[in-house]
Amino acid sequence: MKLDEVIARAAMTIRSEVAPAVMGSYQRTQAYMAAVILEKVARQLLLQTEHQRAETDEMAALWVDLELLTTPGSRLRRAVYASRSLGANAALSELLKAALSSDEPERDAVLQRTRRMMRAQLDRQLAYSE
Repeated sequence: MKLDEVIARAAMTIRSEVAPAVMGSYQRTQAYMAAVILEKVARQLLLQTEHQRAETDEMAALWVDLELLTTPGSRLRRAVYASRSLGANAALSELLKAALSSDEPERDAVLQRTRRMMRAQLDRQLAYSE
């Protein structure tokens, strides 16, 4: 049995058997909350590989798009190259800072493309909350 399945079963047991048997209302609420947290952890583990693969693919596409959007030798192009060695979150942060402080013509296109990537990350993170 996979770890996400074990955690999901533990959450189900806590929710259906343990929490209803707890006497105090505060303690019962805490038991239900533990089940909710375990459900979220199980969902996150279940989606982890898929989300990592999606982020890797989307970051690769982002670098290609940003190279096409920026002018060779421009400050934004240099920021794109400098950000490539960073992790996804740090890279997106640096790209946003560079674009927001830029007055180059491609500024808006870089911002739009970077924000689209950030939205995709947020959507993946929200998937565990369903």
